[in-house]
Amino acid sequence: MKGLLAHFGEPNYLLDAVKSLRGLGLKKMEVYSPYPIHGIDEALAVSRSKVPWISLISGLCGFGAALLMQGWMNAVDYKLNIGGKPFFSGPAFVPIMFELTVLFSGLATFIGLFAVCGLPKYSSVFEKDHRAHKSTDDEFMLFIDADDPHFNENTLKQKLEKLKGIEIRWIGK
Repeated sequence: MKGLLAHFGEPNYLLDAVKSLRGLGLKKMEVYSPYPIHGIDEALAVSRSKVPWISLISGLCGFGAALLMQGWMNAVDYKLNIGGKPFFSGPAFVPIMFELTVLFSGLATFIGLFAVCGLPKYSSVFEKDHRAHKSTDDEFMLFIDADDPHFNENTLKQKLEKLKGIEIRWIGK
């Protein structure tokens, strides 16, 4: 991974730069900021996460598995007549259904989050940069990947300077 890294003094300048560069057709950009910037997701065209759907579907699978398992065990496989209760008794199944719903959902959310985020990432070009730690403190940075089809170093440097980029430099190998 290699490309241009631009520093900005204010979040509004960064947001304007992202909007302008998206207008040029650039799609492979990363924004580094010490806090969330209102409107940056729309400017970067970040899609909604799939993790909530993974959680919902796996939770429903856990609920169904608990219901099926207990129904089979109590009504078909090993019938016990205790106190005249029905063999398929919904209220008695609630604790297990709840527990398996939470278990399946929690495990799938954890695994799904890793898969969706592309983790584990052992290192990145940005982390090896000497000023990367400043993005968690007081600097706003924009990384443009050189693999983007619309990447042109000279044009981008001129454009970023016009958009109030403070320090524009090449990082990566």
